[in-house]
Parts: sequence; C-alpha cells; structure tokens
Amino acid sequence: MRIFLGVPFHSDHLAQLQEQLRVEGYSANPQLHATLKFFGEISSENVEHIHATLQTLSFPSFFVTLNRIATFSNNRKVLWVNIVGEELLQLHKAIDSLLSLLFPKDSRFTPHLTLARTKALFSKEVVEKYQKQFLPERHEVHSIILYESRLQGAHHVHVPLHIYTLEQHKAY
Repeated sequence: MRIFLGVPFHSDHLAQLQEQLRVEGYSANPQLHATLKFFGEISSENVEHIHATLQTLSFPSFFVTLNRIATFSNNRKVLWVNIVGEELLQLHKAIDSLLSLLFPKDSRFTPHLTLARTKALFSKEVVEKYQKQFLPERHEVHSIILYESRLQGAHHVHVPLHIYTLEQHKAY
C-alpha cells in the first residue's frame, strides 16, 4: 500500500485554476491536499500502527494562509501553492515525533499544495501567468487524513483510509 498523511483543502478558486491548467494540457489532481508525511509502500500492519498512533494525537484546529504560486527551484515540473502557518509546522513536528519509532523524521518539510505537474518544465511565462491570477486565501485546518494512493490509469487517486479530527477551539 502506498500511504501518506495529508491535510485536505477545498478551494473553488484553486479548482478553477486547475481546470484552466488541465485545458492547457497539464496534469492537475483535483484532490487538493498538503502532504504532512509520506510513508511510501508499507504493509497493512504498519498502516494499522500509524492509525492507532494517530488516534492519540491531540492538536487544536488552526488557520493557514495560501499565499503564492511557485515552482521548486530544483524541480520546475511541479506548480504549487505555498502554505504559511506556524501551527502547520508544529503539527508536522508532533506527527514526526509520534511516529519516530517506526518511521524516520523528515529532514525537510515545505508546506504546499501541488496544483499541477508537467513532463516538461513550467516556463517562467506560465508561472507568472498563474501568479497574477492567484488570490491569497485563508483556510481552517480541522482534520488530517491517512490516504492510500492508488494508480488508476495515468493518475494517482487518493483514497481516504482514516480521518482524524483536530480539536475545535473553545469559545470563552
């Protein structure tokens, strides 16, 4: 099983940008998420260990900001949206610590949503075009999902296995 832990996102604006990217011939997965931890190919026993461990996670819901579109400097085949939020970094560290007995800690974590991929490189002009169309958004993170990534045809489909709800803020 190819497994990862992610934060789901829904955005009508980003869905419109993705549709435009698809029309232009780019590969855009409609299941927007930020990957918190990629486990790769693991056994069902390890999936159950992850699930049991994540059920002990205690973390409050929080807000993040999607603030810009970019490509990685070392991989211009991926067009992504940057995510800003200290709490997301803290959540990543908490999950890394919880699962450190079974999986190595991530040495690097760049919070982002992948908008589209290409086999060639995204040109500067294409990146700038989408940067101009992008509108910053604020989102509440209230759950994380353990996904199985299944190859269907030429695309991966992300199947939710377990959903973990973060603690809601208490009103005083």
